[in-house]
Amino acid sequence: MEARDLLCTHPTPFFSGQEADTLFLAAMQAAVEHHYDHCPEYRALCRYRGFVPDEFVDLDSLWRLPYLFVNVLKHHTLLSVPADQVVLRLTSSGTTGQTSQVFFDRASLDLGLGMVAKVFDAFGLKDPTLEVNYIAFVQEPRRGNERGTSYTDDNVTKLTARREVVFALRFDERTGDYRFAVDEVLAKMAEFQVSGYPTRFIGFPSFLYLAMLEHERRGGAPFAFGPRCHVITGGGWKVHRDKEVPKAELVERLAGFLGLPAANIRDSFGMVEHGVPYVECEHHRLHVPVYARSLIRDTETLAPLPHGEVGLLELCSPFNLAMPTLAILTSDYAVSGHGCPCGRGTDYFTLLGRAGTRKNKGCAIAALEASGS
Repeated sequence: MEARDLLCTHPTPFFSGQEADTLFLAAMQAAVEHHYDHCPEYRALCRYRGFVPDEFVDLDSLWRLPYLFVNVLKHHTLLSVPADQVVLRLTSSGTTGQTSQVFFDRASLDLGLGMVAKVFDAFGLKDPTLEVNYIAFVQEPRRGNERGTSYTDDNVTKLTARREVVFALRFDERTGDYRFAVDEVLAKMAEFQVSGYPTRFIGFPSFLYLAMLEHERRGGAPFAFGPRCHVITGGGWKVHRDKEVPKAELVERLAGFLGLPAANIRDSFGMVEHGVPYVECEHHRLHVPVYARSLIRDTETLAPLPHGEVGLLELCSPFNLAMPTLAILTSDYAVSGHGCPCGRGTDYFTLLGRAGTRKNKGCAIAALEASGS
């Protein structure tokens, strides 16, 4: 079995230590060689930066790998496999003209889906026998809609047996855009609360927050979903365009609104351009699974920073051989750390906001604006 397969099928997502580092290094070295040999643009980037694959000999030199800034994929189509081997094309959820295109071959896609399942299982969130109702605060799937957020959340619903999935953002044929169906969402919440089955709320926390405000405006009593229910958010914590509620405050308010433990509200982070999921632990830290590594780069020099210093987040993984996304520099400010009280041995990071202005808005803000919220 190749190093990439051994790494990405490892059953323990937060396995760490020398063996994990050796496996990750071997998989990354093979991925670098693959993309260098099969993607002319990546090879040109390596040469431009004076990087030779043979120089990548240990993880201390991981920072020297040529990275792609995430916005590059909004303007260029990059492939490291023949086009007829692509089995899935996804786009990011940016504004018009600002969507990335990301491609997967069959083997890479299967590895990616397996990683998602193993990471969520490690947090006790996967149970194929458990029947669950879902309210998904993302755009409803439709023909021609290949948004990565909708695809990701569809996979999250597959972690359990699905009873009913309700999408909060409905496509309006009259306007040609999405609307936030808050009336339908609140009605379904009331129905699911007494159904006898657990409910999971997934997707953009901004729309769950707006549903809470509308419910309170109408004088509704808090729900009582209980400890079997979970919130699994992703996509940013801005709640209304430029307004951002402190995360700790939002978690407390949502727990009271839904009537479930605050510990059952878990944020997650993922990028269609990267593919590896990051899920919060009990201490609300995003842990890096064995399938990836994170770096923090200085915003001016782009030099790597130690734990505890704020910079731009870079994410590395060898799993997708269809395109050279093995090192992606994001537009997110973050700080990394090691030694979490939860006991998981891998590094973790905390997101602190998005760099730049309009051009770097994330999925949640784009969705808020598209829905008119």
